[in-house]
Amino acid sequence: MTSANLERLAAARQLKAEPPSRKELEGLVRLGRARLEGARKPDLALEARFDLGYGAAHALSLAALRWHGYRSENRYLVFQCLQHTLGLGAEHWRVLALCHERRNAAEYGGDFQVDEKLMAELLKVTDGVLAKVSKLKLPPDFVAMACTTASVSYREALRPEELVQSLLTGKVPKNRHAHFHVLLDEAPVPLLKGLLEQVGRQATYEQVARNFERVANDLTSSRNLRALLFDRPK
Repeated sequence: MTSANLERLAAARQLKAEPPSRKELEGLVRLGRARLEGARKPDLALEARFDLGYGAAHALSLAALRWHGYRSENRYLVFQCLQHTLGLGAEHWRVLALCHERRNAAEYGGDFQVDEKLMAELLKVTDGVLAKVSKLKLPPDFVAMACTTASVSYREALRPEELVQSLLTGKVPKNRHAHFHVLLDEAPVPLLKGLLEQVGRQATYEQVARNFERVANDLTSSRNLRALLFDRPK
């Protein structure tokens, strides 16, 4: 699996780069499992089973895309990207693409054209997606951990979006200076490296590192971070 194709799609603005969130990934996989289980209940109507199976396929496929650090609101593209995110062949993702078309026809036109054969294919492909997604190692959420570290002594917590925006711009809101002092001076080095790497997926590692150094200089951090910032983790 290579991210080169995903990077090209992001450059074409078909995908949005966004660091993966462990909480989101766990939620998507949990949702996918639950819906897949429901799709197998024989006492449910075919329409209900198909809806659950389709929902499971999308949740798990989106989890795979989010694991790679991208997001898309286009469900067809989420399925198509399975060839890049999980290495699935066209014969697999095309089943899900067909289900997407049939789902839209039913959802927006009341034309339900799904039989038991397509339902069985949907379940088989979704089982395969689940098997591969289950093997993905969930990444640590360094943004969340950094926010917790920075906020431990304060009533109002540093929010993830505030931290990310500050690292992308090099500017820290005045009401968050104290939080950043804690982060700059007390956070463990591996946490800071992971934070730069995670946020760097939204720009470049070097850009985020320079912004972090700028913040450290502006806030007169007591720690010498230059060697850390530009010693990119391998």
